[in-house]
Amino acid sequence: MRKKIKKLFTKQYAIYHLRWQISAWIMLPFMLLLETYLPLWGNLMLGQFIGALIFWNIDKYIFKHHDKDTTENELSEIIT
Repeated sequence: MRKKIKKLFTKQYAIYHLRWQISAWIMLPFMLLLETYLPLWGNLMLGQFIGALIFWNIDKYIFKHHDKDTTENELSEIIT
């Protein structure tokens, strides 16, 4: 099982994980601003929408060479 988990931690995953960490800092000002005008659930929904707009092209670039269903197949093998 350890070998199967190691397969998931690829360079592509590392780049995506770094992007995820950076996005938290980029989204912080939006979330702080929205906090004064919206309840928490609205803040999260609108914040996620803004994040999706900002990071759509970045995620497309990260996953442009992604083989279809590779991660899903790996996870299925780990679970079964």
